[in-house]
Parts: sequence; C-alpha cells; structure tokens
Amino acid sequence: MISIPTFDVKTGMEAGNTPTSLVYGSPYIARMDVGNAQATLSFPPKPVCTPPSCPTGTITWTDSLNGAAAAPLDGGMFSLNSEGYTEDQRIQLSGGSHVLTASYSGDNSYSASASTYAITITPAPTTTTEQPLVSNPVEGVPFQVLVGGSAQTQSGAAPTGTITFLDGTTQLGSPFSVTGFPGQNGSAPGFSLNPNFTNVTIPTAGTHMLTAQYSGDSNYASSVSSPFTLNVLHRTTANISASPTTLNYGSTVTITGVINTTVPASNVALKPTGTVSLYGNADGPIRSGLTITTVPDGSGNWEIQVAATVTPSNSESFSITYAGDSNYASVSASSNFVTVVLPDFSMAPNPAYLTITAGQTGSQQLTITPANNLASTVNFSCSPDATIGITCSFSPTSVNLTNSTPTTATVTLATLPPSATSTAAFPASPGVKWPRWPGGRGWPVGLDLVCLVALLLSFLPRQSRTKRLAFALVAASSLLYVFGCGGGSASGGGGGGGGGPVPTSVAITVSATKVPAGTSPSVTLSANVTSTKTVAGTITFWEKGNDGALTPPLTVVANSASSQVALPFVGTHQIYAQYSGDSQNQGSQSSTLNVVATGTTYMGVQATNGPVSQSSTIWVTIQ
Repeated sequence: MISIPTFDVKTGMEAGNTPTSLVYGSPYIARMDVGNAQATLSFPPKPVCTPPSCPTGTITWTDSLNGAAAAPLDGGMFSLNSEGYTEDQRIQLSGGSHVLTASYSGDNSYSASASTYAITITPAPTTTTEQPLVSNPVEGVPFQVLVGGSAQTQSGAAPTGTITFLDGTTQLGSPFSVTGFPGQNGSAPGFSLNPNFTNVTIPTAGTHMLTAQYSGDSNYASSVSSPFTLNVLHRTTANISASPTTLNYGSTVTITGVINTTVPASNVALKPTGTVSLYGNADGPIRSGLTITTVPDGSGNWEIQVAATVTPSNSESFSITYAGDSNYASVSASSNFVTVVLPDFSMAPNPAYLTITAGQTGSQQLTITPANNLASTVNFSCSPDATIGITCSFSPTSVNLTNSTPTTATVTLATLPPSATSTAAFPASPGVKWPRWPGGRGWPVGLDLVCLVALLLSFLPRQSRTKRLAFALVAASSLLYVFGCGGGSASGGGGGGGGGPVPTSVAITVSATKVPAGTSPSVTLSANVTSTKTVAGTITFWEKGNDGALTPPLTVVANSASSQVALPFVGTHQIYAQYSGDSQNQGSQSSTLNVVATGTTYMGVQATNGPVSQSSTIWVTIQ
C-alpha cells in the first residue's frame, strides 16, 4: 500500500496521506506499507501488522512520468523496517503526471505483491519583477533592464525558461534565457537576467508600458511583472565644425553646431527646448558671442542651430552638448582640431654662470629669438625662491619681437654687503621736545590754555572785551602756572613720575658676518638687553624676508641670550633680535646685521608674451 503523507507548512503536522495533486515544492513524503490481505490504509496512520509477525524484505520503488517508462525513484530499493513499512523522505516529484509503483519481494510468510499510486504535480507559482536601468530610454537605442523572480515555495530545483519583454501587448525582440538557482537554506528558488546581456529596444518615442513575462517550466508557473511606465525620448544627433583649421594667435575662429531631430517642425508642441553649450578644451566654456536658434531644417524637421566666433588662446578642439528636455535625448559631439600658431620664441642666457662678491652686482645678457614673424611683447620676471637678499632687475623690462629679429635684454643681480660691524643696537627714535617753561613748568600745556582764553575773548561783545581783559589775562596766567607744575621727565627732573615698564634697548652680535651656506649651524647669534631694571622675558632672533623665526624664544639670563643657527640659503641674511619685554621692561628690537651665506645657488628667469612662456636659470656663486 502506497500513501503520500502531506504536512501543514505552518505547523509541520501531517495533514493527509492520499492526495491526488500537489504543488511542486510542497512538503510531503512517500510511505509504503506491507500487510496481509485484510490490511487497509488509515489516517491518522495505524500499524497494519504487529511485530514480530510483520513482513520483511525489500520494496522496489519506480516512477512513470507523463506515461513514460517506469524508472527507479530515489535509488529504487528500500528495506522494510520492523513494523513492515518504509519511507522515501527525499521524494520531490517534478511537475507532471506520475504513476508510482511499489513492488514487494516477499518472504517466508508473505508473498510478493505490488501497488501503484497516481498523482499530479502542478507548477509552483512565481513572481517576476523588472527595473529598467535608465530613467528615460531613447527611441531605437537599446537599454538594459534588471529582471528577477522567485517561486512561492521553500524548496525545489533551479527554474528554467525565458523572459519576454512586452510593450503593452507587443513583444520586444527575442526572449532571454533566465539564470536559475535552487531553493536552499530556507531561501526560495529564483531566477534572474544578467543586465549586461539584456538589451531592450523600444522603436518609438512617447509613453510606453513595459512588462517582463516569465515563461515558466514544468516545475514553475509563468508570471508577469507589474507594468513599468517609460517616457521614451526622441533621438537627437549633433554636429560641430570650426573654421579655419589653422590661424595665427589673436585671430578668430567660427564655430558652427547643429542639433538634429526627426520630428516634423509642424508639431509645435514638440519644438525642442533645453540648454545647448559650447566648450573649448583649452579655453573652457564659450559664453560670449553665442547665438542659438531653433528652426526647421531642410527636411522640415526641428533642428537647433548654434554659432559662435571666438579667439582661441591655444590649439584646441571644440565640443557641443545638448542637455535634452522632457521630449528629446541629450547628445554631444566634438569638432575638428584647430591649430593656433603662437608667437613662440627662445631665450638663451650668456654667461650661464655668475660670480658676485656680496655687496656688488652681476649681469647676464638674454637673447630672445622669435620662432616666427608674429609680433609680441615679452615681459621678464625672476624667481628668487632659492636665494635670500638677492634681487634682480631687467633692462629693458620688456622687449618687442617683430619680423623674426632677435633682441637682447640684460638681467642684473644685486646683492647686499655684509655688515661692517658684528654688533648692532636699537637706534633711539628722535622725539619732538618742547622748550621748558621757567621753573620746570610745562610750556606746551600753558601755551594751549593762553590760546584758549584768547579765543573765548574774541566771542565777547565789543563793549565787554575791554572790561574783562584784565580778568581773563590774570585767569590764564594762573592756569598756565598750575598746569605747568610737576610735569618733569626722568631726564629733566621735576615732580610726578610713577611705576610701569621702562624703555629698553637690545643689541645683537654675530660671531661672523660671512659664513658658508649649509644646514649645519655656522654662526652664533647673541643679544644683550639694556635696562634700568632687572630683565626677564625672552629673546627671539629673526631675519627679514623669512616668515619663520631663526630660533625659538630664548630665556634671558643675565640680560642676554645666544644661539647657534644654520643659514641654508645662499645670499645676505638680515638678522635682528627681538626682546619680548616683561612686567618691568618694555619690549624692544635691535637693528639688523647683514650676514652673508656664501656658496652657489640659482635664480630662475621667466619670459612670457601671454600665450608662450620660457624660462632659464642663472647659476650664481656668492663670495
């Protein structure tokens, strides 16, 4: 006797054992019982024999699919257990009509027998989804679509079959074979299309409803995706040209571009809009002198005409780009290459090497030779990045090139001399001193008050001025005396005074005013602060033309500080000391000392006429 126990997918409990039809992939097993002539099947199942009197032996197990010859199923041979039955727990019948046959071999107590069971396996339902990989396809242009699907079952073989794309009810191209994968680890069987090999073409513009239809196979039912609404754009083409193809620098080139469509200009609603732009790969976006018109072409279709006249700065090609709109696709194109003949030139220095004693100058002649007969003005400049305290000048500052005739200019390097002494102090700033009023009284304040009283008298009525003149003069004299008292200075005596930081001066001393340039310390810098009070704070050594300090802040000890420094740049270093001040002393700064770092360095020389730049190097030894 053959039974097919089925199970509830939610509870896992046996739900029946004599189905005539099952969905592919649903949970079930096959059971084969052997009993005497009176044995019958029951549900829930009951034993048909009582051990140890149950049958023994084997069952031959076969399947005939859709009327074909019977074939062994799941190994084809099963042994009876002690209760006289066996199970095929691996059974998973494919879609179609099956006739299962169980043949018992017999034993000493039970004769051989056979039984059949007919059952139909229907395809499992599937779900298909699609996702175009472009938001707005273009008519007649293939685009890719991502397609996937899954079966509504938790087990089963990999699906086979095809995907057919439909525009409404119209088939688009040939079907594509799916890639299937079996259900495993709780995942349902499924299928997909590789988008890299899935190209769909819709031949006309407008609104279209795209669907993907899965064909199904013997195990899985067919399914259709939900419609995907697409706005298919009208196709556009672009052309651009530039003329002339060769021109001298400063001349203009005419650019002509066209965006073509296949839409009749009689369809006013489909007049193309959107942005058209031109671009030069040397000069960038072209915005000025640009004209854009939308008109019918010679065939009566809409086209966008673009024209511009530009002055290219260098040889280049041009491109045209149409951004498209809600009806038309974007497009771009590149023009022919335009060669611009530049006013090129060469620059030759003579001599290439200079030796200069610090404090003196050295000169080099530059020969500028045009490469063609185009006229231009060449300007000169220097790059003193590798030097310090060296300046350059040109005579003349620029040259005019004409008719391929060479011309010359002279570049002169000027250097600063080393200081004549190795010590420099803070120079006292001259101040304006008023003459003293007798008795030490402040003359400037008194004089101001006298002038103020005189000014007030000028505003009195005529008859009052005479009467009050004596009183005003007496009052002014009294004020002058009062405010003049006690205003003495530290050097001039007098009353007043008080606490607060006092002025200081700082002197800098160097161990040498000419040393070799290098990265190792080669010169000792010392500074001494002079003050009437005890000195604390720090001293920092700096040089002009250098953003960073030569030393960190150095603590003042016994009114002085010192440090060894390296001078890596060849040239004249203008070094000074800066005292920070403290609660009792004002800060101060020394004068500069020129320390020459000798050695060989270079000065870059640049020459440019705008489109062309040339450079040379002056190698200079400072001694």
